[in-house]
Amino acid sequence: METNQSDYDQLKVELEDCQQSLWDLLDEYKTNVSAAEKLADEESEKREKLEKELQELQEKFSLQGSENLTVSNTEDININLLGLPACVLDNEGKLIEFNNKFKFFVELLLLEIEDIPNLLRFSEQIENKDLAKKLLQYFQSDKNVFQDIFSAVNSFKKRVYVVLRIYRNELTNKHLALWIELQKEELSVFQLPVSEKEKKPQTTLDETIISNENQLIIDIQSYVKRYEISAQLLSFINKKINKKAENITLIREIYNKIEKTFNLKKEAESLLKRIETKDKTFINKIKEQFPELTANEQKHCLLIRQGLTYKEIAALMEISVNGVKIARNRLRKKLQLDGETKTSEFIMRI
Repeated sequence: METNQSDYDQLKVELEDCQQSLWDLLDEYKTNVSAAEKLADEESEKREKLEKELQELQEKFSLQGSENLTVSNTEDININLLGLPACVLDNEGKLIEFNNKFKFFVELLLLEIEDIPNLLRFSEQIENKDLAKKLLQYFQSDKNVFQDIFSAVNSFKKRVYVVLRIYRNELTNKHLALWIELQKEELSVFQLPVSEKEKKPQTTLDETIISNENQLIIDIQSYVKRYEISAQLLSFINKKINKKAENITLIREIYNKIEKTFNLKKEAESLLKRIETKDKTFINKIKEQFPELTANEQKHCLLIRQGLTYKEIAALMEISVNGVKIARNRLRKKLQLDGETKTSEFIMRI
């Protein structure tokens, strides 16, 4: 009887925590919506202004011909494909104005927007002296277009490859800058030589294994962050919209759109395959020693063996943290563990 009362009290506390989290999320949502509407209006005005400048720039280049384009690290750029700028610079590379695209890009690279008064400072922040030198040469020259590529580590601790394009608007004597993030498979299009810094030294097998394990952990943590955002959005939408017949279709469309945007199911499957490939021997052992375990319970054991947290396991198995705790208790019973034996320690010994 005491055990039942203890379980009830624990579930009650967890329910209260969950309710509080939902209220906090709702307050945060209302605040963000208000701020977003204000930013949207500002962005709309800036965009109209920049589109006008870009149109004038395109007309000018169209009249002058493509021979006037001087481009770094590429043979040709179609001026119509340059895209809308993320920021506007003066002749010394100082930021005159920028929009949320630029702010997001700077923050993505773990930098503070206040610390980036100009592009030269930006290149110092990402520790790229070559880029700083090229930028200085560009601003001191009469080139119309500049393009270069660099790599940096973003807030998810992943290396990203970025094309920086700057094109001069001689009518206003300003420079419009644009950043485009590239995937690894897209880099070959630019046919850029690999610098000595980016050439990887030969590594031993042990170093390769450690590197792969670290990358797997980083990828899991990145996935979990996006899974949490997606889950919060879906939870909020589900509670916010009344479940009337005409709204069910809308909810499903929103669900599908969010799932497609985050593409989490395929990523979760990919991560699980990588984990299984890494520890095939353990899977065979767990099946042999405990044939009564279900496929999900085997998967749970595998994730515990990787040292993952409740939250990370919940994201990869697409259940709640409380669901993981319940599954863990059932698993312990099937493994016949006593109260003093930790599940993780037992699994590590298999």
